[in-house]
Amino acid sequence: MTFHATFAQFTEILNATSINIDESQHKTIATGLTTDTRELQPGSVFLALRGDNFDGHAFIEQAIEKVRSQPSPTPPSISTSPNFWFLTR
Repeated sequence: MTFHATFAQFTEILNATSINIDESQHKTIATGLTTDTRELQPGSVFLALRGDNFDGHAFIEQAIEKVRSQPSPTPPSISTSPNFWFLTR
């Protein structure tokens, strides 16, 4: 899904807690959203949904490694809430 939202907006919308993120990263604009690590692109947010039959949290490490392998001047940002994990770069 394509869109534009800042990391701060995502944190607020998802009622998430920012972890290891400085103020400048809150203003970073994400340009996509995916629940599939195979579709994770630079600038997109990975949303790890937890449901009755599937737990996207099992793929968080894979998402982090994919993001870390992409060239970027800043480290990946990770936020959590009880039902969501997402990261952006």
